[in-house]
Amino acid sequence: MSTHNPRTSFTHEEIIDHARANGTALALALIARAREHGEAPEKVARWLGGVFAPEWEQLRGQGARIAVENAALNTISLGASLQDLSGDERHGEATVADWPGEAMLSMFGLSQDEADVMFAVFEPIAEQLGLEYRWQRQGDSVTMTFEQGGA
Repeated sequence: MSTHNPRTSFTHEEIIDHARANGTALALALIARAREHGEAPEKVARWLGGVFAPEWEQLRGQGARIAVENAALNTISLGASLQDLSGDERHGEATVADWPGEAMLSMFGLSQDEADVMFAVFEPIAEQLGLEYRWQRQGDSVTMTFEQGGA
């Protein structure tokens, strides 16, 4: 006779894996919902960035490198992998890859291009910090750049 022992805890790795998947699913769900309702997904990403921007105020004046480190960390927390990170106070650049993954794209019926609009989330954050922001996809990687104005 077998007895069922319910789990009373989860490993740190299990929790992190689920948090990454849930975060990505929520981001992609916002995009899919916007698309279904005829709204520009970029608008939704910028709205979300505007919600988060005040929390980044503590980074004001710390430079572009610190801003891009935090953007990279946010992206990695959703499951992306860090390929490169460099910069200084005036210019910071991070390259990430492997986000969101084919399974997640398929779940929401999105293309990679549609999912990529989530990188616009950092636009209002950069504005909040007095920085310029841009991102660009090349192959499997996305490079995010933060700069001091006039750089």
